[in-house]
Amino acid sequence: MLQFIRAHQPLLEAKPCALFSVNLVARKPAKNTPQTNPYLKRFLARCPWKPKLTGVFAGELDYSRYGPSTST
Repeated sequence: MLQFIRAHQPLLEAKPCALFSVNLVARKPAKNTPQTNPYLKRFLARCPWKPKLTGVFAGELDYSRYGPSTST
């Protein structure tokens, strides 16, 4: 993603853009905003592009939907 942003930064900065993150830790109240989510904070610290709008959404990992791995 960083490679894409670096390659297209002028275009991204010329248009209204937003960046959203979906991750498991966003379910915790102390980590559910762009200012407090560690994954989005770390990404934005490394990113040369600063989106005008950011958002964080809690994801779900439903283990009951996955069976045992059959790969070898």
